[in-house]
Amino acid sequence: MFFTDGHGRYHFIRSYIQIAHEWCRNETTKALANGQNVVVANTFCEEWEMAPYRSMGANLNIITMTSDYGNVHDVPLDVIDRMRQRFISIHS
Repeated sequence: MFFTDGHGRYHFIRSYIQIAHEWCRNETTKALANGQNVVVANTFCEEWEMAPYRSMGANLNIITMTSDYGNVHDVPLDVIDRMRQRFISIHS
């Protein structure tokens, strides 16, 4: 959502990735504080990437996608391959 403009177009800016992750964590924290259910769709390849969400105190239901569902964000294949190599199974 961070990289989507007001017209629904996705524009990834690599230099903003840390800001985007911080924004996602903040939005999640606010929604949980308001009693809302939250879905965070992200590429959590390693446990440390999930840790901030675990510390929010919510019950987690982690769904691991195991098939190829396409690449709607035009991520280069070499980047996807590096992510696959780093991937470990993360459980609730």
